[in-house]
Amino acid sequence: LHRVDRRQRQMCIRDRHLNVARVEFRADAMNEKSIHAMKSIGCIAEGILRSNCMGVKKRRDSIVFSILKNEWKDAVKPNLVQQIKKVQ
Repeated sequence: LHRVDRRQRQMCIRDRHLNVARVEFRADAMNEKSIHAMKSIGCIAEGILRSNCMGVKKRRDSIVFSILKNEWKDAVKPNLVQQIKKVQ
């Protein structure tokens, strides 16, 4: 929940202060908690970057997610507002 709250706050801050067309997130492709958190706030999976960075002991794959400007305004932001209201 903490990780989701942090991402929600980050997205709301970006909305207020930046005029961006796309926001990208990446996570270890094996990190199910991060993947679930990103999906829960409305991020769209774009694909896997194979062996793109070093993990603890070996190279690892990363999954790439994004939110586009129109997705943010139409669906993601209203969903985040609802999630925040449920937590408060």
